[in-house]
Amino acid sequence: MAIPFLLTLPLQHPTMCQWQTLESLCKCDPKFQPQTGQACCRRPDSGARIMRHIPAQAIALWTVLCSASFGDQAMKTLADLRRPTPLKETFVYKRVGGRDLTLDVYPPGDAFPTQTCPAIIFIHGGGWRSGSSDHFAPHCRYFASRGMVAANIMYRLAIDTAPDRTAVSIFQCIADAQDAVRWVRRNARQISVDPDRIAVCGDSAGGHLAACAGILPHPDTGKVEPECVPNAMILCNPVLDLVELDW
Repeated sequence: MAIPFLLTLPLQHPTMCQWQTLESLCKCDPKFQPQTGQACCRRPDSGARIMRHIPAQAIALWTVLCSASFGDQAMKTLADLRRPTPLKETFVYKRVGGRDLTLDVYPPGDAFPTQTCPAIIFIHGGGWRSGSSDHFAPHCRYFASRGMVAANIMYRLAIDTAPDRTAVSIFQCIADAQDAVRWVRRNARQISVDPDRIAVCGDSAGGHLAACAGILPHPDTGKVEPECVPNAMILCNPVLDLVELDW
């Protein structure tokens, strides 16, 4: 392992003009001494204070040795940290009641590729009454960085009010989720999606909407619309068992 070797590197004490090892530096300075019953040193910034006096060459050597000790995994992690944030494009997938409903689409790379990719559509939770499509933005970036087209959608919430002052029902939330799947499938070529590999993922109320998109008829037509049915459903703590309510 690289760490024991690093304890023997020659370092200069911050208050004394002499060279010592990292191990002896920690032992000779009481500020860096661990206290009984504590998992760390007395000062929370002691690690930073030590690091300030480690030469840049030692840090570079540390990096090389860690890479040698842990192999490709260390370099892979470093590459992941340096990976650029995927781009995002926003599209209107539906216009209802004078309002635009949008979805954010993350391509796998700097632009939509020429070949088609599997897609995953995220639906946020929030009891059908709250939440934002931004909830799944980190997940979209993750899957886009690994070769998928990822999207997260906004949908009407049950607290929204239609122009005629009627409240939005959960069935309208279901319709929005299904229409988002339909839009992705109809525009698959534009956003480099394989129309036969579209997954929907949702948590809580979003999991309910994802499940409904896959098994229920479209609320506006009363029929199962093939374009609205995802090829796979990923349901995270979904709401599935409900009592009869006045929706």
